[in-house]
Amino acid sequence: SFDEGTATDSYVSGDDVITGWARNAPSNVGMHHVNSTVGHAYFPMAAPNTGPYYGAITTTYVSNTFVFLYRQLETLEIGKEYTVTGYVNNGGTAYGYWKVEIGGTILGTGDLNKTWQQFSFTYTANETDGPNPYIRLGYVDAASATGAIASPDGTQSSVLYDAVTIDAVPEPAQQS
Repeated sequence: SFDEGTATDSYVSGDDVITGWARNAPSNVGMHHVNSTVGHAYFPMAAPNTGPYYGAITTTYVSNTFVFLYRQLETLEIGKEYTVTGYVNNGGTAYGYWKVEIGGTILGTGDLNKTWQQFSFTYTANETDGPNPYIRLGYVDAASATGAIASPDGTQSSVLYDAVTIDAVPEPAQQS
């Protein structure tokens, strides 16, 4: 949940400002803990029924590079299935697509259409990713692929995530 923390302005930015989350290394990648009740031109209200805060990853143009928020997961049982759900949006401008990964496994991608989209994926914990993999929430800025420049109005591109959960899929009931 991104509801942990104390963002009091429309956003708080910098390294590691979201409790438990970090950002990947490029110097032009920003991480924001957003309080949507304050309002900001490029950050909309939070996803429906999820609380007032969400996480955002922003960047200036970085040509087909995956920029992301990440955190290490608690121990997952190898071979067990998990459901990963949440919401994604691109409040301002972004050219490219959003992407969710656990370890080296891409769970899914999608178009950025300036509305909150709900996602749901099934992930099976595996030896390659290990029992404590990282989850990565971000996007690929594909401005060069579209011929567009990122942030035509001079602002950064941004992708927002909210209410991301990982739950074990229940075992089927045994028949006697």
